[in-house]
Amino acid sequence: MNAYQTILARLRATRRKETLTLVARDGLSALAVSATAALVVASVESIAHGGIPFRTGLAAFWAIATLGALACLPLWTLWKRTLATSRPSLDQIALRVGNAYPDIRDRLLNALQLVAPGKSIAGSGELAQAAFAEVEHAVGMRRFDVIIEREHRRRMLLAFAAAVASLGLLLGIAPLRDAGYRVLHWWERFIPPPPFVLHVEPRSADVLRNTPATITVTVEGIVPADLKLYIRDVPEWSASKEEGRAEPYPLRQEAPNRYRLDLGALKNSIEFFAAASWYDQEVRSNQGRIVVSDYPMVRAFQLRVEQPRYAQRPPLLYDETNADVVALRGSTATIRLTANKDIATAELVMVPLGDSTTASDTLRVQLRTAGSQAEGRFVLQRSSIWWIVLRDAQGRITPDPLRYTLRVEQDASPTITLIEPRGDATVGRDALLPLRVSISDDYGFSRLVLKSRLVESRFALPESQWRTTDIPLPSLEPGGGTLEVPYTWNLNLLGISPQDKYEFYLEVFDNDVVSGPKSARTATLRVRLPSLEEVFRQAQQAQQQTERQLEEVKRKAEELARSMDELHRDLLKQQQPSWQTEKSLENALRQQEQLQQKLQQAQQQLQEMTKLLNENRVLSPETLQKYMELQKLLQEVNSDELRRAMEEMQRALKQLTPQDIERAMRNFHFDEEQLRKNIERSIALLKRIQVQQKMDELQRRAEQLEQQQQQLERQAENTNPNDKAARQELARQQQELARQQQELQEEFRQLQQLAQEARLDQQKNVQEQLRQAAEQLQQEQAERSMEQSSSDLEQGNFDRARQRMQRSAERMQRFAEAIKRARQEMRANEMRQIARQMQQALQDLAELSKEQERLAEQTQQLDPNSAMMNRTMQRQQQLREQLMNLARRLDALAQRTPAITPEMARQLGQALRKMQEAQSSLEQRNNYGACQMQQSAMGAMNQAMNQMQAMLEQMNGNNPGEGEGEGESSQMRPGGMQPGASFMQRLMEAAGMQQQINNAMQQLGANGELTQDQREQLGRIAAQQGRVMKSIEELAREEKEALGKRKALGDLDRITQDMKEVLADMQSGTVTPETQRRMERILSRLLDASRSMHERDYEKTRESRPGEDVVRQSPSELRLKALERLQRYRDILRTWQLGYTKDYEQLIERYMEQLQRRRNK
Repeated sequence: MNAYQTILARLRATRRKETLTLVARDGLSALAVSATAALVVASVESIAHGGIPFRTGLAAFWAIATLGALACLPLWTLWKRTLATSRPSLDQIALRVGNAYPDIRDRLLNALQLVAPGKSIAGSGELAQAAFAEVEHAVGMRRFDVIIEREHRRRMLLAFAAAVASLGLLLGIAPLRDAGYRVLHWWERFIPPPPFVLHVEPRSADVLRNTPATITVTVEGIVPADLKLYIRDVPEWSASKEEGRAEPYPLRQEAPNRYRLDLGALKNSIEFFAAASWYDQEVRSNQGRIVVSDYPMVRAFQLRVEQPRYAQRPPLLYDETNADVVALRGSTATIRLTANKDIATAELVMVPLGDSTTASDTLRVQLRTAGSQAEGRFVLQRSSIWWIVLRDAQGRITPDPLRYTLRVEQDASPTITLIEPRGDATVGRDALLPLRVSISDDYGFSRLVLKSRLVESRFALPESQWRTTDIPLPSLEPGGGTLEVPYTWNLNLLGISPQDKYEFYLEVFDNDVVSGPKSARTATLRVRLPSLEEVFRQAQQAQQQTERQLEEVKRKAEELARSMDELHRDLLKQQQPSWQTEKSLENALRQQEQLQQKLQQAQQQLQEMTKLLNENRVLSPETLQKYMELQKLLQEVNSDELRRAMEEMQRALKQLTPQDIERAMRNFHFDEEQLRKNIERSIALLKRIQVQQKMDELQRRAEQLEQQQQQLERQAENTNPNDKAARQELARQQQELARQQQELQEEFRQLQQLAQEARLDQQKNVQEQLRQAAEQLQQEQAERSMEQSSSDLEQGNFDRARQRMQRSAERMQRFAEAIKRARQEMRANEMRQIARQMQQALQDLAELSKEQERLAEQTQQLDPNSAMMNRTMQRQQQLREQLMNLARRLDALAQRTPAITPEMARQLGQALRKMQEAQSSLEQRNNYGACQMQQSAMGAMNQAMNQMQAMLEQMNGNNPGEGEGEGESSQMRPGGMQPGASFMQRLMEAAGMQQQINNAMQQLGANGELTQDQREQLGRIAAQQGRVMKSIEELAREEKEALGKRKALGDLDRITQDMKEVLADMQSGTVTPETQRRMERILSRLLDASRSMHERDYEKTRESRPGEDVVRQSPSELRLKALERLQRYRDILRTWQLGYTKDYEQLIERYMEQLQRRRNK
């Protein structure tokens, strides 16, 4: 079977070899045909030298011949031998191979068919195998390719030779080769070279827009007949040279071989060439280009101005449409620009505004360039005119650039206004000066300082250098504005002494970091700590002047009263007021207005004196309270009733009716009488206060002398006796103390005289204390210890001087204690006397109330026609007269003490009116109405009794020996404030302590994490803040108790709430800027509360009103004179017995009562 496959493989190989031989033969034949055709075509073209159509035909002929030869010869043979159904089979190949060998013939084919797989042949298979073996042996060494004809090989060689020969001829002969090239490039034109060459100038040029240009054409050789110049526009934004259509232009000959074309103002870039015809083609010159350029110009720019950081302003953006810049000095500007072309350099030119500008003032800022872009940065320093100058590669610069303005704003200087104090000031013993300053700036502040220096002192040399104290500034919103900064200046830190005088001013600095902080300052003022002598001297002068003014007002009021009585009598005699009467009334009204003005001046002077004494803490709380009550009394003197009476009188004068004028005069007379009465009471109280004030003065003087003497003694102990200058200085100071002791003795004599006038000599306990005080002064005067101490000090005998100074200090101490006891005894005696008289009045009022109650019960049970009605009416009259007598006693008591309140007088006045109405009802036999009025009278008396009882309890609850003012007790209030200090003093002390806390927090700088030391310091500050909060809570309680339901001035409740929040932040250790602002708000409110207290205590236009809210209409106050006058009218009616009927008499009486009620209203 393997032999069978081997024979078949040999047969297949033989068939392939034959196929390849035939295809190669035919391929060489086709090549020979193509080469021959190419030779023929080249020969024809070399002879004809045809054009494109002719050469196109030749090329097509050659292509067809080549393709036909390939299709008919090798491709056809390949198809027949491989794909056609008639291709030679293996049996045909085997038969041909067997026929090539005579001894084999068809035996090979037969053997293959006998052993072929899948065929069954009749006969023995073994015989078939034997026959195949024989044939296989016979052909094993025989060649099968003998069947390939040698003729094929010979033809193949001939065809190859023919092709090579044809190609050799085609490539070897130049005309044929050129002709073949032309046929192969049949689409090209192959004409003879033209006899001329064209050139254009300029080849490349750059001109400005709207300028003329000239193009020159030069011809080398024969000048063509149809020479033209072609020009086309080249858009600047296109890189293509084919953009636009070339348009011909005629040329003007200027030489035999030279032509030119003059162009007008060029607006766009152009490309150009010269051209002429040659055969069917166009001969062109080189291409020239003229680029039309512009001056370098700014197409667009962006300007960003960053203002200084401290200004907290947003950046400013500008562009080429709006570049007039307005910015703050020191701003940084960044500019980015785009030009219309590539630029070589760019610069920004700034010329300062002003007539005096020179070339040296011009500022040029070079910008960085990259192509058509440029950028740079510069700082705005002064107002200028600015523009941008560009330069291109050809050196052209921007002509007439746009100019812009640059307005540089200057950071204005800050302003400062001192709100408080307005001028030179004095401080009290606490040496605290409230300052309030208003500062403003356009961008903010960096520092606020207080500058001060000593200019005058008894104990130190004046200072030439200013001391600086930084004042904490609250936060300010971005953009600047106005701040009102409160600050309490503690002059104790400067060691101020009495009679020391300091100059000071405040200076504020803005936050300008560009030009440096600018400042503004207030005017230089002076602050002084007056001595006790000056304070008391001023107070005494003011008190004496106030007393003289009140006496004068009283005297003129009495004169006015007499004038009004005469006018009243004249008016009753006249049917119509005369012109003289009208003028007299107008003159009386003017006099009354003048009296009120003088009374107001006296009140203002008393307020200023009280304020002075209170600020210097030289009054005991009791004396201060009496001065405040005296001020309220003076306010009541200048009452609304009197003003209304004056207005009624003025309206009556305009109406000129006798009835109106007569009624107005009666009302005015009544109110004017009350004015005189209140003035008398004010003068009496003022004289009684003088004694107590003089005792306060002497006590303070003695205490100060004692302290100064002890201090001088300690200085002497630490001074070298050999230092002559020190001895003289000590002696001078001791001599000054001796002088003050002499003044003290003189003031004590005045006290003795005042005590005698006030009949204090009748009070044995007070007289005894004054005698003891006089003994101390007499001993001091007899020994002349202070004067001799001065001599000892000057001589250097310090031991004996100190002994005498100790004795002097002890005497001053005993003197002060004696004066203090005398004041306490005097107050205790006065309180006992007042309490005793009020107790007696209370008992009498209780008896009257009981009698009125019994009478009301009897009246209720009476028959209107009973004969007991007259007895009841008489009893009611008796009770009314008893109540009127009691009212007179209380009125006299009111001359000595303010304990008799206006509310008590109003209740008694209401009781008297109700009694009068009850009596009128009894006269009319109206027992029911009389009973109602009697019960109302009893209720009014009970109300007065309750008020008197409450006042007695209050008086009995106060210990006359306590509350003697600051410095008399070592026990302190919460927060470090002294118990004897007044409400205002304690409020000022709280403000001073809050100022110290705020300063400590500023120094601590509690922002972020705190160190251990800072936490400990914060704990101490928190403890101090807690003490101040307790003090404010106590003051708030006292204020509420004093004002009832009215809101406390200064809003102490909100201050306490803020303090609680601040204290919570401190205790938690989270102190934020909000905490700092809250602390500043606390200080501001404390100062506002202090100022409100000043205004409430010393305001000119304040009104005294009862603290209790009354929903019903309150009765008018007790007017004893008016009630007495009404009673006198009734008595006259009863006495004269003019024969009026009972009804007519009651009518007249009711008419008079109605007139009185209208007066009271």
